[in-house]
Parts: sequence; C-alpha cells; structure tokens
Amino acid sequence: MKKSSRWILSLLAICLVTLSLVGLLHSRRYQRPYLTVIGFAEMSDGLGRQAVEIIDTLKDDVKVGYRATTPPLYQDVPIAVQNIMKKNYKRLGKIILYEDILHPLSHLFFQRRFQLHAQDELRLAYSMFESSEIPKTWVYDLNLYFDAVLVPDEFLVDVYKNSGITVPIFVLPLGLNLKPFLNLPLKTEAHTPFVFANFGTGIERKNHLALIQAFYTAFGNQPDVRLWINCKYSRENLFTSLEQEVEKLGVSNIVLTNNCYTHAEYLKNFQEIDCYVSLSEAEGFSIQPREAMALGIPCIVSDNTAQSTICKSGIILPVLSTLQVPAYYEQFQEILGFRYHVDFDQSVLALQAMYKNYAYYLTFSEAMREWARSYDYENLKPLYRSLVLPKKVILDATNSITPTCITTTSPYLYNKYKAVLCKKRF
Repeated sequence: MKKSSRWILSLLAICLVTLSLVGLLHSRRYQRPYLTVIGFAEMSDGLGRQAVEIIDTLKDDVKVGYRATTPPLYQDVPIAVQNIMKKNYKRLGKIILYEDILHPLSHLFFQRRFQLHAQDELRLAYSMFESSEIPKTWVYDLNLYFDAVLVPDEFLVDVYKNSGITVPIFVLPLGLNLKPFLNLPLKTEAHTPFVFANFGTGIERKNHLALIQAFYTAFGNQPDVRLWINCKYSRENLFTSLEQEVEKLGVSNIVLTNNCYTHAEYLKNFQEIDCYVSLSEAEGFSIQPREAMALGIPCIVSDNTAQSTICKSGIILPVLSTLQVPAYYEQFQEILGFRYHVDFDQSVLALQAMYKNYAYYLTFSEAMREWARSYDYENLKPLYRSLVLPKKVILDATNSITPTCITTTSPYLYNKYKAVLCKKRF
C-alpha cells in the first residue's frame, strides 16, 4: 500500500475516534439524570452538608446530577461525590430535590429553569425555618414552582401551613453522617476542668450571650469548670460583643474561639467536652446536640421549636422556653412570627445540676447514642430512597413517607409521581 493511502486511512481513523469521543461527551452532557440535587457544598456548615450527603446516600440507587447554587468547597467531600458534582449534565433530572435556602437568587433560577406545571418533572424542596412564620417570598416560590415541601421536624408543618403553603408538606428527618461519632467510644467520665460547650454559628438566636451570663451566675470564675464557645463565623459583630462581655465579667474560665475547623478537628472538639449546651431561641432541626448524643455526651437544650423533639427523648436536660419574642430577620428586614426566650433562672439551675450530678446524666450515654443513631443516613436511607423511588404511591388523607410508600392528599402530586415513575408502582 502506498504511503499516501496509509496516511489517509490513519487520518480517517483518528477522525472517527475523535468524533466518537466528541459524540460521547455530547451525549453525556445531554443525558438526563434521574435525580438532580440543587444546593451548595460546605462541610463545615450544617446546610452545606445536605446536598453532599443526600448525593452520597442515593448515588448507588439512581443516576444523580448536581447543580450548584454557589461554587462548591470540596474539603471533606468524598471523592465519589466530588466526581458526581463535577459532571456537567445540561438537563435537570426527572426528580429535582432543592437543598438550599430560598432567596432572591433562587427565585431567578426558578423563573429561568422551571417550566410551570411540567408533567415530566417532579420538584421537591427540602426546607426549614427558625420561627413561627416563613417569608412571603418563600410561600410564593414554594407554591408556584414546587410540587411538595419536605421539612425536618413536625413543628414546621403548622408553621408552613399557617404561613400560606398549599402544596403537600411531608416530615422527613434530616439525615446526618453520624458514623464518625458512632464509631468512637462512649463518654464515660468528665474532664478536669469540666467543660460546657456550644459550637453554634455566631448569630443572635443562638443565644450565646444568655449562655455566658447564665454560666457566670452559676459558677463565677470557678477554676474547675469551663465554658467553651466556638463561632465558625459571626454576624453583626456578635463575636466581638461576646468578647466584650467576657472581658467585662473579668473571668478566665470562659473561652471564646472563632475558628472554622476541618471535619476531623470538629470531631476532636466534641471529644474534649463534657456537656453540650444549646439555649437557642429557635431551631429548624438542631444538628449539634444530636452529634453530642451520638458520643454519649449529656446535653442541656432549650425546649422550643425543633429542639422540643430532642427534649421529648427524655434523656437530656431540658430548659423551659415559652416566652414569645418577635423574630426579626435582618436579611428580610421584617419580623416573621415569634421565637422563644429561655428562662434564665432555669438555665442557671440546669448548668449547676449537670455539674453536680454528672454521673447520673452519664448513665443515659448508651440511650443517647441509640436515639441519635436513628438520624444517621444508614437508618434514614429507606425513607430517602422511597422519596425518589417509592414502591407504591397512594392517594389518601395524609401526607407521609414510609420505607415502601408515599401517601399524599394531593391528586396533582399523585399524578406527578405517576408521570415520573413506572405505572406498576400505583
């Protein structure tokens, strides 16, 4: 064969391979995943874990796509999840699960990408709020652009309904990756000095100032007991205000830090404490007391909003929290219902009781671990899998999710599932 002929054949082969690769990339880009998770990745943030962990939970059951609401931070994100997040699917999935806060930028995304009343697209929003009323913009977006709302705690059902939500509302507890906590030994004894701690974000409703004042009233500058507060970030100069309060009190047993820890460091911090304290005025779910309980660490928790679910466990020390106060949100420039003041005297007594009777509260360590274990993704996976791949969907008088079935009061949602899933599931 002449050299020119061989050269032409080689060139044709290269072209065919190139075209095949381009076609493969093009087809992959235009493939449609079964599930698209919309959210952001920041493993040091409670909300920032949600999209990552739901992808990790369902990646072996369905083809998952990802759409970022902000540029992802990949530190501590599993490699398999990173690979999924980096795939570029042009099309959204048959089922869409939104896992971020609803805000003006989200509204613009919904306007551009969500065709109203599309029958081949089931849209679900996982949402929570920290007062008795949600923003009107949220009500508008959820009712217009979504087929159902998922909330992590029962108290939020009435909050969302009373705010004007008309689409079905399902309770689906927030799945947590508790394995690193559950795999460590249970708490068995106190440190010296004894350490109370709170690792909540530096925002007003977390009630750090009241915690500092209650601790000071309970213990003064007692050297054998310590309060450690870490705020990974702070709004409205709150951390500076806390520093000024500690300086004014003139004590050395209250430690304030302002660090964003890696997951390994964060876990180690829990191992250095004896009691986790959350005197929050409101929570949409409350992750950190559950993480502490997974280690068998006793907790003091304000009995309000979603934290009431933790208090009902009967194995932590609750603090009365019934006084309603207006919930002002700087980002919305308005009051949205109520939050709940924590009884100060009860807070002081709870701190003293925990310190004096610590051996008694440690007897609940195993029970705390087992209670917290129910929120690990391994135990909640059947519910999350049923959300996107239910074995059956029923039209009935309730909105609920079980490991085998979705039950809904909405004919519209029922038909949406019917359009997305195989008819044999009905």
